[in-house]
Amino acid sequence: MAISPRNENERRSRRFKALVAGAAGVALLLGGSTFAFWSDTINESMITVKNGVLDLDTAKYNQSAIGAKTYDLRRNKDGAQGVNIPFKGVSDANKGLLVDASFIAVPGDHIEIDVPFTLVATGTNMKYDLQVKPASAIDLSLTGWTATARLYKVTKYDGSGVTATPVGTTDFSLGALSSTSYTTVVADLTEQTGSTPQMYALVIDATLPDTVGDAEGQTQEYQDIALAFGNMSMKVQQVTLS
Repeated sequence: MAISPRNENERRSRRFKALVAGAAGVALLLGGSTFAFWSDTINESMITVKNGVLDLDTAKYNQSAIGAKTYDLRRNKDGAQGVNIPFKGVSDANKGLLVDASFIAVPGDHIEIDVPFTLVATGTNMKYDLQVKPASAIDLSLTGWTATARLYKVTKYDGSGVTATPVGTTDFSLGALSSTSYTTVVADLTEQTGSTPQMYALVIDATLPDTVGDAEGQTQEYQDIALAFGNMSMKVQQVTLS
């Protein structure tokens, strides 16, 4: 049966009135003629966290690399070991005798090897180890020498000499060092140096005891042997906080 235009118009009119009434009811429920709820906004500044740096480099004085130095401490003139370490790119007159390839050790000798470097360590929770690896394996039990390593923080370095303070309270015994893997010589450093490089020195004290060769039948013990700490590779490595 066909729908007359009049019936269709009436049905559309009823539908429109129902939609209008429903919309009005919703508007009343929302408290007015708008659909916007109450709202407010605040902007808070978030902090910026910067990544830290752990950087190891060659020590320099007047733009020139200092390099490792070895001294005969039996020729020491001031005896202030542990306060004034001998390495310097300036005058060596005040501390020991600089050792070169012509130096020949005898029982009772005491030498010091100073390996300076600079360190940038920034990071609130940073903890790291200082590690070393020689170019060739070192086994001191075969040489008669005994040696310990200690880290010093350089507080003054100029033409008058070097002043440094020890880091930590213990010396690391150097009995053997591998040439294939790094060995930790100073563990759990937490010193922060900031963005400016801080100079340090790894100081190796080596002694050829005066008792070497004293035992009967061992008069030839440890003769004609070389003690070589040359080409020491150094590394700082972050470790997990405990």
